[in-house]
Amino acid sequence: MSRSGSKAARDAHGKFQIKHSKQSNTERRYFIMATLPNWPTIQSGNTGANVYALQAMLNYRNNNTALVLDGSFGTGTYNAVLAYQKTNSLSVQNGVAESVTLSKLVSGVVVQQGSYNNAARAAQYLLNKFGAGLVIDGDFGPGSNTATKNFQTKMGITSDGVIGVTSWQYLFGYATYPTTTSTLAISGSMNIPNPYTQGNGLDVTGKVASNYNITNVTAKLLNSSSAAVYTGTATPNSTSYEMSGMNYALMFSKLTAGSYTYNVTASDSSNTSKTLVNTAFTVTGSGTQTPSYITLNGWLRLYTSPTSSKAGRDVSMPTVSGFTDSKGNTYTFTNKNYWWAYENPYGSSSNFINPYAYNRIKTLTGKVPVVNKGSKGEYTDENGNYWMAVGPNVVNPSHQSNTDITDVEMYGKGKLDVVVKDASGVKYYIPAVVGDAKAHTWSNGIIQTYKSFPNGTLALAGANFNGLVCAEFIGALANQFTGFGNYSIDKIIFYAN
Repeated sequence: MSRSGSKAARDAHGKFQIKHSKQSNTERRYFIMATLPNWPTIQSGNTGANVYALQAMLNYRNNNTALVLDGSFGTGTYNAVLAYQKTNSLSVQNGVAESVTLSKLVSGVVVQQGSYNNAARAAQYLLNKFGAGLVIDGDFGPGSNTATKNFQTKMGITSDGVIGVTSWQYLFGYATYPTTTSTLAISGSMNIPNPYTQGNGLDVTGKVASNYNITNVTAKLLNSSSAAVYTGTATPNSTSYEMSGMNYALMFSKLTAGSYTYNVTASDSSNTSKTLVNTAFTVTGSGTQTPSYITLNGWLRLYTSPTSSKAGRDVSMPTVSGFTDSKGNTYTFTNKNYWWAYENPYGSSSNFINPYAYNRIKTLTGKVPVVNKGSKGEYTDENGNYWMAVGPNVVNPSHQSNTDITDVEMYGKGKLDVVVKDASGVKYYIPAVVGDAKAHTWSNGIIQTYKSFPNGTLALAGANFNGLVCAEFIGALANQFTGFGNYSIDKIIFYAN
């Protein structure tokens, strides 16, 4: 983004807006950019740096006519301004230097290191308004160059040491460096029932925002002794943060009876730190209730008991510790924390799931499959089950690795529970329905391997092997898996209809 040609708001003098520049593929630097100011009005009776600069620019435009540089707008300066306006046929001809006159006066005038003229002298006068401490000699050397870059940096415009029309307007328009107060705040924070019934699930909501880069957000559930029972932290490095990202950490549903405080603090790059939420509430209950679900990242519900009353078939996770293919690539299957992925390849033309699965479901049920799109990009059916892609052996344990996927395996007339557990071994159940089946699985038709290997080998997978991906959500879910690594997969349960 060009800074000097930016679309800065032309409204009230002295406001700021956030601007960013692309530093690399992984870094984005935010800073405050001062709004492009209005041109000042310089007229009879005025004194100061703007008058000095105006007089120097008039001398520059009039072939160094010896207008006295005294910083006082008197008769001589008035006559020089009026003569300039008439000579250039300006729409304003009143001896007052305002936007039309000043913009014309600096139009096409570029001052940079090496410039030695009255325009450079004008720039030095203006830079000294901002504490540059330059000798006013019209010789724009290294000191003037450095002062210009510092000024441009603090204003948030291109810092190249070159004074063009935009820098001229900033130099004339501001009397001092503008300042702004951080707007760090939270909106839309959830209302916690008080008393709060033990075992109920509660989704963390709210949006932290600032006109500066947010450097930290910390949310805590504090007990009556002010000790943190659950804590979530984030370092957004952006100007906003959705509190739903704390769902994985703040286990409201696990709180036992007692008094608690929901506390949210945040800080930003202006060194502002605030307590945004400090809400006291009481949890009531016997301590024996079981929560119905918790929510990860604002969209994925993890239920505390199986989501079907039917007897299901357990699909065990692979126990293979490792494998080395013919090219020397080694694959390990011991880290079950990486159990998820997402896909979104099909589009609306096939109702967002695999067209073979779509047709299979429509044939078997006589109904068009329902695909509801959630706020985070997740796809669910009419019963809240997540559409998912799995290996063929999840649906059909007799699937042979040397055969193609069948229509039966695309749906299988049933639903799933993906069973995961937290670090304490507590199990949760994710309800799912099959919307795609993958041929590229190994070693037992469960692990997805990126490329298709119907013969069950990994000889060509190379660096494209995904790891232990046993549950692939269908949906537009990029960057929506915060906190999932705190859970590992235990098994998948298939419930046949």
